[in-house]
Amino acid sequence: MDVKNILQEAEAFIGPAISRALTHLKNLHDATNLNFEDAADADILNSPQPQKVVQGLIDLIILEGIYPALSPGVGVPIEKRMKSILKGGLVAIPSAELRIPEADQRFLLMQIVDELVPVIFYNGSTSILIKERIMIDLIAALGDLAYSPFSSTKSKDKFDSVLNDLLKSTMSADTYFAALAPQLLQLLDDTDLDNKRVASYIIGTGILSRRKVGAPGTIGWKLFAQSILGAFNPPANKVNPLDYDFQQIQFNYDGLTPLIDTEQALERLSSLVLFHPNPGLVKRLVSSTFVSLWSLECFADERRKSALAEQAWKILVTFCKISGDRKEMFRLGENLLSRGGPDWEYFERAQGGIAVRPHFSNQEPELDATKMIQIIDRRTEKFMDLIKSAVLDNSQIMDIADHFSSRWLNTIQSGSHETLRDNEDIEDPLNHLLSAKITQRMFEEYKDLLATNPSSILKLVDQIIASFITDTKTVLEKKKNASRPSIFGLGEMTCSQRTSETERDEYNVAISTALSLISALLSSPDFSLDAVPDALFQNLRRNITTLSSYRTSVPNSLVMSAASVAAMLDFEQHDHVPSRSDNGPSSVHQITADRTTYRTALAYLTDTLTPVRAQGLSLLTSLVSEDSPILDVQATVTLLLSLLQDEDEYVYLSSINTIKLLGSKHPRTVTQMLVEKYADADEESNLDVRIKVGEALLKTVEHLRAVIPQDTAEQLGNTLINVASRRGNRTKEMVDRKRVKKDEERSRERAEKGWDRGLPSVDEDDPEREANETIARIIEGWADTGHEEDIRIRTSALSILGTAIETNAQNLGPIILSAAVDCAIAILKLEITAERAILRRAGAMIIGSVIKALDAAEERGQSIRVGFEGDNLADIITVLRYVEATDTDDLVVGHLGTLTGDLNIWREKLALGLYKSKEDSGIRVGLENGRLAGLAIDPGKPSGTRPKIEEVD
Repeated sequence: MDVKNILQEAEAFIGPAISRALTHLKNLHDATNLNFEDAADADILNSPQPQKVVQGLIDLIILEGIYPALSPGVGVPIEKRMKSILKGGLVAIPSAELRIPEADQRFLLMQIVDELVPVIFYNGSTSILIKERIMIDLIAALGDLAYSPFSSTKSKDKFDSVLNDLLKSTMSADTYFAALAPQLLQLLDDTDLDNKRVASYIIGTGILSRRKVGAPGTIGWKLFAQSILGAFNPPANKVNPLDYDFQQIQFNYDGLTPLIDTEQALERLSSLVLFHPNPGLVKRLVSSTFVSLWSLECFADERRKSALAEQAWKILVTFCKISGDRKEMFRLGENLLSRGGPDWEYFERAQGGIAVRPHFSNQEPELDATKMIQIIDRRTEKFMDLIKSAVLDNSQIMDIADHFSSRWLNTIQSGSHETLRDNEDIEDPLNHLLSAKITQRMFEEYKDLLATNPSSILKLVDQIIASFITDTKTVLEKKKNASRPSIFGLGEMTCSQRTSETERDEYNVAISTALSLISALLSSPDFSLDAVPDALFQNLRRNITTLSSYRTSVPNSLVMSAASVAAMLDFEQHDHVPSRSDNGPSSVHQITADRTTYRTALAYLTDTLTPVRAQGLSLLTSLVSEDSPILDVQATVTLLLSLLQDEDEYVYLSSINTIKLLGSKHPRTVTQMLVEKYADADEESNLDVRIKVGEALLKTVEHLRAVIPQDTAEQLGNTLINVASRRGNRTKEMVDRKRVKKDEERSRERAEKGWDRGLPSVDEDDPEREANETIARIIEGWADTGHEEDIRIRTSALSILGTAIETNAQNLGPIILSAAVDCAIAILKLEITAERAILRRAGAMIIGSVIKALDAAEERGQSIRVGFEGDNLADIITVLRYVEATDTDDLVVGHLGTLTGDLNIWREKLALGLYKSKEDSGIRVGLENGRLAGLAIDPGKPSGTRPKIEEVD
């Protein structure tokens, strides 16, 4: 007989053999327990030989019936099983070798359970023998039948009930689970995924999901949940700075659980949560450790432990998807920078791995600001990813945005200097920044959704800006009082010195974020003013306009952003009507495209990145070049003027070119706004801004030339002469200069007190020392002009005026030209100090520009009467020659020498009639009664008449 036939006979023998063994045990049980009146039959099993027979039958059932049919990894490990009492022992042949069909295995296992469980419920002698020998293996068989993935729902319910009844009847829950826990946890730690799945299903569904054994405080919770969660949320009594074992996270709950570390706990928690995600169980397991798991994920990610971070991240995402609770997001967002718990933190072991240790607040290293900002940015992005993964409806998303924006606003409003000094329980300022960052990202990510209900957002921004304006006014008032020579001023000065610059910087960040929020909202295509109360909109617009006017007391970036947002508000309010005659579909489509481009441009212009702002300016320039009807000229000029304050040279120079381009489309409006901004009657702009505005005005005037209308040209000329002359009254600037000078003097005095012989000079041997000191005095003299205009802005005005004269003298008119000449002559005669040399140079150039304008006009057959006649011209030449002979500035002397020659050439050309003329044109050519004063030459005579030559004595 071959081997194949032998195995086939073995297969046919095993099933009947086990059935016969079960029958013998059942008959024996019936005989000893049902015939309870016969004491001899009841005591026969107390003898060794009968017991050996019963144990042999049980071993046969276990080894050949139960073990081969169990799922891999289920049951008592081979090395820990009881030794069979059968002769020579019996070895369970694996079912795979016997090729016993799986269905037959499950049937045989169910048969064994059905036959033996009723026997065990009795307390007779046979029952006792069976319990002692087979109880653990029978429980394993019931667990496999109840929780195996291959079991049907009907079988699971049946055997799950039998298992619970059996457990209750045999031992206490504590004893049972204490014996079962090591086996299940060992399977949960196994590298085999099938074993992990089975163990996680048994623990999660069979134990932790049952109230009697799996609720918090019960034995199942302590053994399987608390032992895991304790690694992420250690009890307070375990956080002992003097207990060095704490660093190894060796927690032992009631002596029931083995010691466990963080990584092993994370692995077990991951198996329970991910393999069979039971919503109720996931919430109970993760909710209490949500923030701690977040801290662990961030800590591992920041230290490039990608596997550990990915595992923690999957648990967080699963919890967010199942939970869908905005309150959990509130809690996490408020603890986004958590490093563990209030008394402990994660750390990296020297030998590798992550553990926890006590948190020593007094030993924290100083935080690097740049690194902390990077951490905030990364964690905010992770937080946004979690929000996206959570199943949240629109109302919950809006609640999250409202929660953090309100929290941010409350922080700002409670952040006054007095409150900050008096409140000892103030939160970490980094959390304030976090609230602002989360709010900003929420509005950027869900701007279309939030745009459907913009009132709450606009109200928030309005409150923030209004609070900032109030604070700014208070600061300015304190500075003003501090400059007064009084006891009150001294008190205000002391108070202002206590004011933290950091607090002011935080306020600036808050305003920047608020402006970014409203910019993102207004750029949404779903935004509509219909949903915003008019009073709220007007108040917000007024506050933003006020903010944009604080050019000397707030950073330029805020002024620029405020101007951009103001332009967006104007755009939304006016809803411009197309001026094109074509109202067809293509025109409507173009208007829609222009609106989208404009919104995008305005949104880009508020960005912190220079390339993004440059792109926004490029989009706006394209609309200007196309003369798009959606542009409001005044709002656009205001916006472009704010961009002149950009720190990046490319942006503000491009803004100048865009202003010039816009001026070619709307010369009157653009020129008037530039002139008003340049004059700065209310002293709102600093010198640097005015110089840049002057540069834009110069480019515009140079580009427009004679296109500027006469009334606008006259306004331009008068303003420039007023600025260039000594008529300016800059009281605020004078007060600020005095305050700065006093501060410098006080600083120098304090520094000198530390030296017995005064401050040492670091450049005593410098050969260029004298020249440097001279230059320093000149620069100081440019600004130290009392209530008059700064020398540099006066020089700038003369330069612009000279360009205007050369390009548009006809529209400026003789009055403006004469006033310009008078101003230049006065400067040359009176402004004689060294620091005013640049002013004299510009004055000389003005006269040169007038000569060029007159020469060009005469060439065209026109004449402009400016007083270059007779005695007036002689006086001008006299002044020029005197200054040329006495001035110490070489450039001034050179300019005046050139001017004298130009005047003589112009006079000779005029006297010789070399200019074109138009008969009966009514245009004067600068002659008195048709003759040139002082010469017996009549250029008005016909060319055919020759002068007579007479001989005289």
